[in-house]
Amino acid sequence: MVARTDAAEPSRAAIEAAALWQAQLADEDCDEEDRRAFRHWLQADPSHETAFDRMSAFAGKLADRDPVERDALGLVLTRAPLRRVPAILLLAGTAAALSWLGAGNPAIRSRIADRQTTVGEQQRMAMAQGDRLVFDSDSAADLDDDDRMVTLWRGGVQASVAKAREQAFIVRTPQGTARALGTQFSVRVHDGVTTVSVVKSRVEACARASGGACLVLMPGQAARMDGSGIRRLADIDPAAEQAWADGLLVVDDLPLVQVLARLNQYRTDPVHYSAADLQGLHVTGTFPLTDPDRALVSLQAALPIIVDRGGQGGDGAVSIRRR
Repeated sequence: MVARTDAAEPSRAAIEAAALWQAQLADEDCDEEDRRAFRHWLQADPSHETAFDRMSAFAGKLADRDPVERDALGLVLTRAPLRRVPAILLLAGTAAALSWLGAGNPAIRSRIADRQTTVGEQQRMAMAQGDRLVFDSDSAADLDDDDRMVTLWRGGVQASVAKAREQAFIVRTPQGTARALGTQFSVRVHDGVTTVSVVKSRVEACARASGGACLVLMPGQAARMDGSGIRRLADIDPAAEQAWADGLLVVDDLPLVQVLARLNQYRTDPVHYSAADLQGLHVTGTFPLTDPDRALVSLQAALPIIVDRGGQGGDGAVSIRRR
């Protein structure tokens, strides 16, 4: 363990992380991977041990607090603007409060994750063993180079995996894991569902539910993991799946409403539309994900739709209706 000195004053970020580790270690789902990741974090900086000791001292302070107050805290933490979360955590007693909420709560963990992207942003990076990652718009993940693992809390990541005989590359989500048996695949987390899509070679996807049932996926195959287990999805186009990491949305006869839903993931002001009004309209083509306004211009030119940029009452909101 790293020796602590008086000068190792923890930052606000270290205190928040210590609170989450305090909660994670107390959680019944905490496993050896979690404990190994905790030791890695603890030894990374002397201030981490200081922060963890302080949070441990808080652990009993809220033990007698009314359950209604704890539930209210959980509601505040999951709904509060990100900039206010640190203050809320400190006012609440942080560690003990999060112990009740559960450190594995994606809504909380995603707020202080190692790697985060904003709406409309993609990020590229490389891990220590050469694995290359592209994070999609509005994503949050924790990275562990030592264990060659990405824990994806929100959004999407595409991994191009380097060859390594000794240690497998793994993407972990709240719903399960995806272990690379080859080179390139994507993982996406949304609304309690994890989707794994294989571009090249093979991936073993294992659900947390249903006793850890697994599927080995080949190129062009996809699977869904949720609270009920894992199941195969319809086959995908590997080239189209690979394209999003290059900022392109490639579709072939896809319903317009699905195209708009994907573009909305890159917009801070989502496009408004009625799915019933646009029913029956399908799209084939290539569109820029990182420039969704230009994509809307192309859609309007190709389909019998009107893109209204005035909004109701001149509020500037964008809406689409059938022409």
